[in-house]
Amino acid sequence: MGMCAVARGPVSAAPAEAPTAQEVLSALSERSKLPVEELRRLTADCAGDQQSMYFCAYRDLVSAELTLRRIVTEKERRFPACQADIDARVGRWKLKRDRTCAKSAAKEWGGGSMESTARNICLAYNTSRMVEQMQRMKACPGR
Repeated sequence: MGMCAVARGPVSAAPAEAPTAQEVLSALSERSKLPVEELRRLTADCAGDQQSMYFCAYRDLVSAELTLRRIVTEKERRFPACQADIDARVGRWKLKRDRTCAKSAAKEWGGGSMESTARNICLAYNTSRMVEQMQRMKACPGR
């Protein structure tokens, strides 16, 4: 079983950094080009059908990415000399996350209709783990 198969959802972030449900839906609407009301309907029952599962996983990914962006911005504000190091660390991590999740989802679902949902679950889970790591960061990465 791959790392995404055991993920049941994103790891929760500290409430201060977490975006509101409306912020998440607005960002999801912007990315998906679907109206917020349609997204509310699609994410009301995440186990309702395959489309709802996909959009719930996508919503969780958007939420985790918004949270990560806020934490990175805060860390760069607190440690301005570290901005390049932080950006490089997040960039390397994101490339690895994307490759790992694509590979894991493809292995688990082999091009099936749930592959994109599994990939989003994996991306959201790993992004939430990075949020936790960044929250614990007390100095420049690599120093």
